[in-house]
Amino acid sequence: MSRNSVLALTFTLLVLVILIPLTGGSLRPKTEDQIDGLRHFRSMEVITGGKTLWSEDWNNQSAWGWSGSPGAISTISVNGSLVLSAYFSPANATGIVQVYRDLNLSLERDPSLDITLSVPTGVGYGISFLGHYPNGTLFNTETESSYLQNRQGLGGIERISANLIREVYVATGAPPPTPSKVTRIVFYLAATPSTSLGFSMKILDITAYSFQRFLTDDQMTASTALGLMLNLDSLPSNETLFQLIAGFDISGSSDLAYTLYFVNGYSVVAQGGVYHSKILLTYEIAPLIPSRVSSAPPFYTKNSLWSVVIVAQQGEITHFRLDTLALRYTLEKLPRVANLDPNFIRIVLDVYLLLLFVIPIDSVIILRWLSKPEA
Repeated sequence: MSRNSVLALTFTLLVLVILIPLTGGSLRPKTEDQIDGLRHFRSMEVITGGKTLWSEDWNNQSAWGWSGSPGAISTISVNGSLVLSAYFSPANATGIVQVYRDLNLSLERDPSLDITLSVPTGVGYGISFLGHYPNGTLFNTETESSYLQNRQGLGGIERISANLIREVYVATGAPPPTPSKVTRIVFYLAATPSTSLGFSMKILDITAYSFQRFLTDDQMTASTALGLMLNLDSLPSNETLFQLIAGFDISGSSDLAYTLYFVNGYSVVAQGGVYHSKILLTYEIAPLIPSRVSSAPPFYTKNSLWSVVIVAQQGEITHFRLDTLALRYTLEKLPRVANLDPNFIRIVLDVYLLLLFVIPIDSVIILRWLSKPEA
């Protein structure tokens, strides 16, 4: 390739790099406020495994009851797991069957549940809890605002985490007073046009547990953890968050898979994608976006703070150091957009970094080569 061709190519690449900030700026809201979250950092809570409060052993089928709407036929069997089989007639398009079990879980221990189950693709299902306050008032957490309701089966094994205090808060609008209790867990299956021939739900595990927490004012930890909570001071409440960028160094077990949430008390404001442990490059840049909220973390700060929550969905975190925390707000009301694939977001970020750093460096090297006199 001639030097003139190389020079033309280099010029084109430089123009593309220059256009990045110009095009990027045109996509931002007109009224924008960016906050350095590190200046608002208050503390970090290291979440470790706690005590198992209760676990289903699948040895007593009589502990489970079931019922169904008129026209629905259901059966259950318990043998190392629970299988709920149901059949809805084509005319019973709104049928529901449910299976339930009595519990005795005090909310003073801030319990969370790990539930492992399998539901066929396209089948609707949900999970709710019943209980009572100290004065005897009953509560039911079945509400449209809960991520445990109106779920769609994935056709494979799913692991669901649920914080019981949060479920009560979402359903009633207030944390439960002490010493409230959860006294029943309910699973339901809902009929759809595709389920008239019958289907089954398999529940493999239900375990209630409480976490242990270790508080530090440092932004890094080398403790083995199931999750981290980065607690922040008060943040703007009259502006709309449209993006949070967290940059951090993280490592853990080889099977580590984790996700990030941005919460205010028990309200989930933004959510990130699912990330996995890396061998060579342990630094991660994670965007959290309000439109991606589709689940909730299993633990929360006890002081209703703003927090960035990192949850190990699989494996353990062994090292973490926070490097960057940028919160970008707008006074404009943002339209809700469809969820983006986290893998697509990571590809875009990688391309952006490539254009921002690699190409300019290569261009400088090429220009230096061009500046040498020809032999």
